[in-house]
Amino acid sequence: MDTQNLKSIMAANIKRLLSRSGKSQTDLANDLNIPETTVSNWMNANTYPRIDKIQAMADYFGVRRSELTEQVKEFPDSDDLLFKFNALDSRGKHTVRTVLDVEYDRCNKPYLEVVAAHNEDYSEEQQRLIKEDLDELEELHNRRTRPR
Repeated sequence: MDTQNLKSIMAANIKRLLSRSGKSQTDLANDLNIPETTVSNWMNANTYPRIDKIQAMADYFGVRRSELTEQVKEFPDSDDLLFKFNALDSRGKHTVRTVLDVEYDRCNKPYLEVVAAHNEDYSEEQQRLIKEDLDELEELHNRRTRPR
């Protein structure tokens, strides 16, 4: 990747993180004790920060360095969702995380599908095996939906 492209990615990421955090370019410069002209050059893709400054910004925004140095693929409304999440109390955040985990698992993890089969065997042994299978499926369901 060429140097100008790296500078542009960095500039976009700094702007995104400033917007997300409700901070200004001046806030960033003052809080990190960096000249405002230096921050301006980064945000205009004129220069690229040294690794120590990248780490300082990552710490400042509470993100990994890669969120500054790599192109970030965001979906629409992500800033609004993050703003709303951050405004929740601990119970609300727990609820959102639980729902997110359950939905993520539903969409991304292999799951068992129960298939009914007609069987003429109504013996006690067969009924016991069916009950064991149902108990196992119920336990699996409970583990997947239990708050973490």
